[in-house]
Amino acid sequence: MARITHEQHDDLVILRVFGDLSFEEIIEAIQTYFPLVTRNLFWDFTEGRLDGVTPKQFRALPPIVIKHLPAGRTTGRTAYACPNANDYGMFRMYSAIADINALPYEYAVYRTLEDALEWVRNG
Repeated sequence: MARITHEQHDDLVILRVFGDLSFEEIIEAIQTYFPLVTRNLFWDFTEGRLDGVTPKQFRALPPIVIKHLPAGRTTGRTAYACPNANDYGMFRMYSAIADINALPYEYAVYRTLEDALEWVRNG
């Protein structure tokens, strides 16, 4: 079980994950926090993991995300900081899946917190 903290900084929502995040917890985070996103979203996995989430489950996320998109958010960036190789690969895969499903945001995955924050803030 993971813990997720939420920070709101103007047009940037930061979600920090601590521990091993389950698929059910991802869905709960989408339902809880995505309506709060006004433009940019940053997922910090520097202290979190996705060990219990399968690629098949990740492929099921776009319809869930679409259902919880905040009204009026038609542009923006979503960045992931994932130093773990498996998590990095999973979020790279998700970025491609999101693009195929025509989600209206730019996605990027980085290994460091600093690089991910720089990208999302400079958009």
